[in-house]
Amino acid sequence: MRCPLCDKEMSKETYENTEIDICPSCGGVWLDKDELERIVDTEDVKFTPQQVKDVLKDSSAEKSKREELMHQIMDSYKGVDVNSLNTEEILNTFRKRWGHQRVLKCPKCGADTEEFEYAGTGVMLDRCVKGDGFWLDKGELDKMQIMMEYYKKINAPVAVEEGAGLKVTEKNCPVCKKKMVEKEYEGVPIDICSACGGVWLDKDELYQIIEKREVKFSEEEKKDVEPEAPMQGSRIDMIPELNCPLCGAVMRRFTYAGTSGVVIDRCPKGDGVWLDKGELEKIQIYIEKSEDLGEKNYAKYSRILNQAKLDYEKRRDESIQNIKVSRFETVNRMMRWMARKMD
Repeated sequence: MRCPLCDKEMSKETYENTEIDICPSCGGVWLDKDELERIVDTEDVKFTPQQVKDVLKDSSAEKSKREELMHQIMDSYKGVDVNSLNTEEILNTFRKRWGHQRVLKCPKCGADTEEFEYAGTGVMLDRCVKGDGFWLDKGELDKMQIMMEYYKKINAPVAVEEGAGLKVTEKNCPVCKKKMVEKEYEGVPIDICSACGGVWLDKDELYQIIEKREVKFSEEEKKDVEPEAPMQGSRIDMIPELNCPLCGAVMRRFTYAGTSGVVIDRCPKGDGVWLDKGELEKIQIYIEKSEDLGEKNYAKYSRILNQAKLDYEKRRDESIQNIKVSRFETVNRMMRWMARKMD
């Protein structure tokens, strides 16, 4: 296999119990489809505190620069409906201004690669558009491992009840790439990542959950969700970056219900939706509070409409009663009778 960057023959090396392809010239690494996941799950290689500190600092700075650049680009689209934006055009503009315009060829199939941020770590990798694997420049493999290990430590695992009979599924979390477990929620079997707390819902499962109102939320949980204060996800939040755990397609991002402020990822092929930790509960609270608000408003506006109807009928009767088209009262009564029949 030849290096996609400098076209040198790559050699095989064992890293984290996984055989990888590494270029002896530029130091870049090619990882096949499942090799990246295996390396992330293994923590045999140890890093010094200084290495961790440097990577966290550099990754954070790079991520902040990219976000600032994306904000500048998105500011030029002010007033434009986010649903009408051409995502690929925006990403191409970003790449040009960021200075990363290279398109490497997959060393396995020859297809193009695309750059993406790995699992929100701030580390940019190149992946084959056909899903054959990933290219990492020199040093990026260590950076990615350090960032993933750091995130594992700061994100406490989701509590899983002993003896709950949860089974590991074949679906990988689109954020941290770990196998998800199946858990029943509101009577619906859902896939949940025990590492990051994200939830995958197959087609129609979100609708089924919303239809039920078995889970009760505290006032503390409800206070941050307010249907009367419409919110949309920021434009930068709308840039897709996650892959569907079923078909692998890049998922589309949208604000649930348009104004909930909850940005979720939807498979373009309709396989399901991905929600980050806590977003499912926020959607439930939003819908329930919206329904309660709707009932209150219905009662409120029903009284207003009924009063308006009575006022209209009163004015109509007064208008009809004042009809006078002839000096003969018999004719006037006939016209008033006809007006009431026509109303």
